[in-house]
Amino acid sequence: APAAARPAMVALQVPAQMQAGGGPYTMPLQVTDVQNVSSVRVTITYNPAVLKASTVTEGAFLRNGGVQTTFTPRIDEAAGRIELM
Repeated sequence: APAAARPAMVALQVPAQMQAGGGPYTMPLQVTDVQNVSSVRVTITYNPAVLKASTVTEGAFLRNGGVQTTFTPRIDEAAGRIELM
């Protein structure tokens, strides 16, 4: 029997140490064990009393193979939510 497919993994890489008033910090979102992805939607929530999201930058994952992408991040600082579409 063929081996069962592994589920896709999405992980936010958080720095080992963060300090109040420190930063800015970069937190890459890593996606593994996927093939033939046509769209991705990710929502990241955080405590806005502790963290502030200032920018979101598209990485190379969706552009693999020279594919044209549409990257529309939305940051809602009051709610503590980042939506990647």
